[in-house]
Formats: sequence, C-alpha cells, structure tokens
Amino acid sequence: MGDFEGKCRPSEENKQCTMTFSDFFDQYGLYLMIIGIMLGAYLASRLGHFFLGRYFRRLSEQQDDSSATTINFLKNGISFVVYFVALLAIVYAIPPLRSLALSLTAGAGILAAILAFASQAAFSNIVGGVFLVLFKPFRVNDRINIGANYEGMVEDITIRHTVIRDWENRRIIIPNSVISKETIVNSNLADRMICKFLEVPVSYDANLDQAVEILRREVMAHPDFLDMRTPEEVAAGAPAATIRAIAFGESGMVLRAYLWGEPAVAFAMSCDLRLSMKRALEAEGIEMAFPKRKLSWIQADPGPSRPLAAPGT
Repeated sequence: MGDFEGKCRPSEENKQCTMTFSDFFDQYGLYLMIIGIMLGAYLASRLGHFFLGRYFRRLSEQQDDSSATTINFLKNGISFVVYFVALLAIVYAIPPLRSLALSLTAGAGILAAILAFASQAAFSNIVGGVFLVLFKPFRVNDRINIGANYEGMVEDITIRHTVIRDWENRRIIIPNSVISKETIVNSNLADRMICKFLEVPVSYDANLDQAVEILRREVMAHPDFLDMRTPEEVAAGAPAATIRAIAFGESGMVLRAYLWGEPAVAFAMSCDLRLSMKRALEAEGIEMAFPKRKLSWIQADPGPSRPLAAPGT
C-alpha cells in the first residue's frame, strides 16, 4: 500500500486518498499495454485466419487438398508474423529491454553475424516450407513415405515443420529442411488410386487354371476393389481382376493378384484377401505351396569285420 498512498490525492469532500486515472495509468499502464498488445495480436491472428479462409472459399466452392495445404501454410505464416511484431512491440514498450535492444543495435555487424549463424537452420526450414507449398510434392491428407523410415498421412505443413500421422496414430514432426533432402513416395500425387501386389504360392501339383479363377473371384468380390479397365478392355472382355504367374518358386508357382483401390483402404483390402483366398483355395482342394525337404541317410561302411578274440588270449 505504500506506492498507492504515495501517489493518491486527497479529495475535496473528504480527506481520504483517491487515485485518479492518470495516477492509475502511470502505475499500471505498462502492464495494460503489454496485455493489450498480446490481446491485439491474438485477435489480429484470428481475423487473418478468418478472412484468409473466406477468400479461398470464394475462389473455389469445393476446396481440394491443395487449397487446404496452402491455407494451413498461410495461416501459420500470418500467426508467425503477427506474434513476432507483437514481441518487438513489447520489447520496445519496456524501457530496460528497449535500452538493451538499442545497445545491441549499436553493434549491428556482430549481432547480424550471430543471428545469421543461429538462425541458419530456422531459415532453411522456412525456405523448405515455402518450396513444399509452391511445388507441392505432397498435400494435406496425402499418404507418403519419406526415406526408408517414415510413412503416414500428412496432417499439416507449417513454416518450420511438417506433421505426419503414422498408422499407429502417432504424430511425426519432421523439419522442412530434412524433408527437402529426402526421397518422397506419394501415393496420391496425380492419381488417387494405387495398385498393391498380393502374391500367392500354389503347389506345382495343383490345377493352376482353377487357382487363378479362384483368386480372381475373391478379388472381384471384395467391396474395396476398383475396376480400372479401359472401355476398350471392357469391350474386349478382359477380366476386371488381373492374376499373373510371375515366378517358378522353390516349392510352387507364384501367382500375383493386382489389387486396385483407394490408398486409405488398399492395405486392409490385401489383408482381407489373404484370409479369403486361403479359405477359398482350401475349400476347392487347391494346395498352397510350402517348403518341402527330402532327407536321405547314407549309412557309412563299417569296413571289414574282424573275428572276435578267444577268451583268455
């Protein structure tokens, strides 16, 4: 209460101390300014997100994944710029920090070299994020493989990193500069369909033509299988599901089924068909190939027999 009583002024009606608006602002104005800057930055960021989304909705009534990628990146960029400006305003509003910033500015050459070295990785991530949005090697909701270690669905692309949700529902955060140096396999780029291979070994003693028809029937019966035949192939009577004999295996003929489907369900479809194909082949008496070994025993020659010695000799 010492600061409060030292700055209050006596009222004419009573001699109690009252604080005027100017006194209150002198004492708490800095805190109010900081709160106001933070609140203004938050509102500016939210308004920027709102108008940006409204602008893109006007451009296209139905947003695709490419528009979603651009919108998310620009929203993150707006938030970064707004909050960075707010941070500079707060530093300038606090006298001790302002004097410190001015003294650091005096050595601008050294400061610039330090900042350039410290922000090299951050700047490379920002440039990598801009290139990802401009050249679009992948978009939000694309299924991708990055190098040999990461696989999943793209959730977000920020100015610093990309968020990928793997098949165990974990989020993988990868800096954009790292992604720019890796080989990317995109299952959704240019074509929304993928073709998975499912290989089934069948015994050489089995009826291979019958096995091919069983596999084709199971593939065509699956609800997620897509008929990718051209009109010319349909007119020529080509089968919807392709089954080919691709190799003479060690224990049997290897048949490959070509499974066309959406990337999100293709893996589950191949798992379902492994079970249904095995059951169908067993029901029709078709033996699947499995490793067989023929073992032969060769008895060693014991050599010429010798007569037993007489007892006592």
